[in-house]
Amino acid sequence: MRTRAVLGVYVRALLGFHRHRARRYRVLRRRSGSVTVIQRFGGGFNLNIHFHALLFDGVFLAEGPMVLLPPMVYIRPTGSRMEPKTRRSALFLTGALVGVAYYVGALVGFALKFPSHSPSALWPPNSILLAALLLLPTRQWWVVLLGAFPAHLLVQLPSGVPVVMSLAFFLSNSCEALLGAFLIRRSIDGPLRFDSLKSAGVFVLAAVVVAPFLSSFLDAGFVTLIGWQEESYWHVWRARLPSNALAALAIPPVIVLWANDGPAWLRRASTRQRAEALIMIGGLLAVSALVFAWEYSRGDATPALLFLPLPFLLWAALRFGPPATSASLLILIFVSIWGAAKGLGPFAALSPMQSVLSLQMFLLAISVPLIFLAAVIEERRKKGGIAAGKRRALPYDGGHRAGADLDYGRRQALHLCESDLARFDGENLRRRVG
Repeated sequence: MRTRAVLGVYVRALLGFHRHRARRYRVLRRRSGSVTVIQRFGGGFNLNIHFHALLFDGVFLAEGPMVLLPPMVYIRPTGSRMEPKTRRSALFLTGALVGVAYYVGALVGFALKFPSHSPSALWPPNSILLAALLLLPTRQWWVVLLGAFPAHLLVQLPSGVPVVMSLAFFLSNSCEALLGAFLIRRSIDGPLRFDSLKSAGVFVLAAVVVAPFLSSFLDAGFVTLIGWQEESYWHVWRARLPSNALAALAIPPVIVLWANDGPAWLRRASTRQRAEALIMIGGLLAVSALVFAWEYSRGDATPALLFLPLPFLLWAALRFGPPATSASLLILIFVSIWGAAKGLGPFAALSPMQSVLSLQMFLLAISVPLIFLAAVIEERRKKGGIAAGKRRALPYDGGHRAGADLDYGRRQALHLCESDLARFDGENLRRRVG
């Protein structure tokens, strides 16, 4: 037992280093393994033990062809003296981009604010912080907060918000983004791609439910303690929760997906696919404007018109996957809130508070199922592609048996590498070999 425990510590320490570094640099589905021979010697009692281990110098991918990634792929070298200056310039540029995006998002949030409703119906700055945190490694999260802080003050102070209230709002915004990013990073290995039911579920639960739910308590507490507005605690909490949740559902998927996969998708898309995407986006814009922003689309409009954008959203989910689905939802959300803020749309006959809440609930109810639908379709599409690739890799005629034997041997080797090597001692290994 002690031999196996020592072997377990030894192997896990070596393999854990590569797995941890590969995870930090977002290498997806990384595996590692080793083969160890335990040698006992020292007279009849065999009290002296040596470990002879053969380990992967790196990690290999769990899916597709067995490709070994050496450490230089995911471990950054220290380099020369010019690298710190280059790194500082990159960090400064990252912080500046986050600050500009935060500032623009705050202006958009103020533009989408209803005249007699205190919080905005959609507040993008929190979601922009969350998207930036998901795109950067954890050791650079301080750059995101440092870049957003001056932009936050630049927006809040000219709007008449007191300094203490501005600092409190930035604290609650940062806590929401940090909590959502932390929960997502702890639950998903690698970048967030919305290509599986798990990734979509983790994002919705962490970023749309848990983080806005808890941060709304901070917002309401700060507003009540400072006495900035004459509203009750629970009234502020109920107003800010759907606003933060809707922003978290609408903005981070677009930024994360298009930053990670957008350029590659555009390069792979054919001319026909691009034309189809343009037709879909144009139709969605036209229908959304007709339903929510047309001058005659007021409270007396037919309620069934609310579902006119749904076919275009399903078109995006079925044909173009999560990137197009997230972008289509963002278009619908912005157009509908802008129209409602101007007194247009099917909810215009209600009071401002009821109109905002009804629109937010409608958009949340239509967005969450579409995100899950796009993720499930993308997951099934990838699994079908992997299965088709494996079938094409096997020779058809005389070499079919050889290809099958090779695939079986590979699966056995991967199983041995991933098993707990501490379970095997020298006698068991000799029996397996013999």
